[in-house]
Amino acid sequence: MNRILIVDDKPDNRYLLRALLTGHGCEVDEACHGAEALVRARQTPPDLVVSDLLMPVMDGYTLLRHWKSDDRLKQIPFIVYTATYTEPKDEQLALDLGADDFIIKPAEPEPFMVRIREVLAKQKKGELSPSKFPKDEDRVLLKQYNEVLVRRLEIKMEQLQQANHELEREINALKRAEQKIVNLAAIVESSDDAIIGKTIEGIITSWNKGAERLYGFTEGEIIGKPISMLFPPGHEDEIPLILAKIRHREHVQHYETERRRKTGELVQVSLTVSPIEDLEGQIIGASTIARDITARKRTEKCIRKISSLQTALHEPGTLHEKLKRITDGAVNTFDAEVARIWLMGPGDLCHLGCMHAGVVEGPHVCRHRDKCLHLVASSGRYTRLDGKAHGRVPFGCYKIGLIASGEADGFLTNDVTNDPRVHNREWAKSLGLVSFAGYQLRHPHSGTMGVLALFARHPITSEEDALLRSFSNLIVPVIRTAQAEEELRKLNAELEQRVGERTAQLEAANKELEAFSYSVSHDLHAPLRAINGFSNMLVEEGANQLNEEGRRIVDVIRAETKRMGQLIDDLLAFSRIGRQDMQSIEVDMGALAQTVFDACAAQAPGRKLQFKLHPLPPVRGDKNLLRQVWVNLISNAVKYTRPMDAAKIEITGHAGDRELHYSVKDNGAGFDMKNVHKLFRVFQRLHSEDEFEGTGVGLALVQRIVQRHGGRIWAEGKVKEGATFHFTLPVNR
Repeated sequence: MNRILIVDDKPDNRYLLRALLTGHGCEVDEACHGAEALVRARQTPPDLVVSDLLMPVMDGYTLLRHWKSDDRLKQIPFIVYTATYTEPKDEQLALDLGADDFIIKPAEPEPFMVRIREVLAKQKKGELSPSKFPKDEDRVLLKQYNEVLVRRLEIKMEQLQQANHELEREINALKRAEQKIVNLAAIVESSDDAIIGKTIEGIITSWNKGAERLYGFTEGEIIGKPISMLFPPGHEDEIPLILAKIRHREHVQHYETERRRKTGELVQVSLTVSPIEDLEGQIIGASTIARDITARKRTEKCIRKISSLQTALHEPGTLHEKLKRITDGAVNTFDAEVARIWLMGPGDLCHLGCMHAGVVEGPHVCRHRDKCLHLVASSGRYTRLDGKAHGRVPFGCYKIGLIASGEADGFLTNDVTNDPRVHNREWAKSLGLVSFAGYQLRHPHSGTMGVLALFARHPITSEEDALLRSFSNLIVPVIRTAQAEEELRKLNAELEQRVGERTAQLEAANKELEAFSYSVSHDLHAPLRAINGFSNMLVEEGANQLNEEGRRIVDVIRAETKRMGQLIDDLLAFSRIGRQDMQSIEVDMGALAQTVFDACAAQAPGRKLQFKLHPLPPVRGDKNLLRQVWVNLISNAVKYTRPMDAAKIEITGHAGDRELHYSVKDNGAGFDMKNVHKLFRVFQRLHSEDEFEGTGVGLALVQRIVQRHGGRIWAEGKVKEGATFHFTLPVNR
């Protein structure tokens, strides 16, 4: 077994060499510098020495020099094993001093052992080289050794400078990192969010001020406690799930859930959980950032409820029902204790015992005796509407009156028990109320309508305040529409009553008119029949006694009697048109006009009548009445073309988007357009009886029939050049 001396000032290097050599069956001795190595070698000479060069007390070069100068040691092989002196000149100096091998650290184990065995083999064969420096050449050796040391010193100085620069950079980086840590710590400590550190087992290790504000526990109360303290019942299964993700290096982003405060109150939070690693990259815990989203959740819930309420407010209902829906919705949406609506109304109780009218001085004097605010809807803790104190509020007085008058652009306080603007603070305190909010209800056209107000047992956030303002604006058109509908219902009720009364009057008038018509028809026709009968008797019995003039007078009497009877029949027909029930059916206007013309032509034998009928659009209407229209217009055309050698009558029609248009054109006597306004008046005739017979009722009758169908009629004409009568009827009547 070979005994080998290891000389190195670093314990780790000696440990590695000892492990290697003993693993190959060698016995090992150790020294931490050259002086100690000489002592150990002289006491117990080794079979081989392996020495570093850079060592304290005595370096490797000096040890090698003393080793080769000692007669007892110089035959023992000396191997230099260095990581510092690695240049060729360094190796050459060691070999010149008598080193048997020069190995640069670190060497692979197997090649290293091969060279160890080679040196030992050379020793056995006596092939080791002696030192090349004789004893009297110390000056040369010292010079060469000094050159190596100076060169090594220069290299060390360069390395030291570089190391100093690197160290300076590291120190600066460390300072910056420390400053970042300080800044981060300040941010963490001042953050409004709760930032919590915990072990991988869920034990709390850090707790910032935000966590204290959010959960209510101080740092001293919570550090070292399990995070499960913050979990409300029903959420315990979240702990293993979150910690499992952390162990797998996963992040939990924006996880929304509930946590429990020290008071037991639940709070809505959004969590971001991240793993914490140590310097070796091992997961040792987790950091949790918790943000209070209670207000946001409440706002989102309010928005959803307002949307649903908006739909409900557009459902049918009376003004009272819609106002109640609004206050019920305000209580439900904003978690209010009381919600009320006051609307502007007349000061009808000012002189009948209103409690506010009795105030004669101070800020609560009733300023307007002609109007006040009437409590019209109330929900929540109080639903009655007949309370004396709040049933009517003077305009411009108290919170409600000031809001209505515009002296306060809304009103919000989250400290009702101490706010001097709240006059009923004791009442609010007794109910545990915290906040009050009031908003003016103002319509852009009709002005101030009233006030929406509510009390709550929680602070009203700025987000809720904005929502309440939007809610107030939202309900204004709903209330205004409901008021208009209420007024319309009252007007309709009054109108229905008036229509009923008027209908009864009209029915009575119609009955009287029917009786009158019957009386006219009976009472007027009777004397006419008598006159006509006596005239006939006079002609038949006294014909021999009448001269030609007498017979002419009797004929005139009979003709006028007949004309008078026709006039009475036409007037009765005209009066019945307005009362006659209409039967609406599909009417073929072309066929109807043709039938009427054929009948008129048959009554004018020997006349040369040219009739041109264009296609006419059908219409829905009363066929009998429409027949009368064609009878009057076509018979007039036949009558007024009598002077013409060849009478021309043309009927046309076409359909528009809303109206059906018809016309009857002739080439007859025509008329002067300055008299067109007289055409459709009763008894207004533009031609004398000698020219053309008639009663002057026919066109008035036509106009009434057309108007009853929802149409209109007009005429165009020129004297001796004919006339055209137009009339329209609505489409799909």
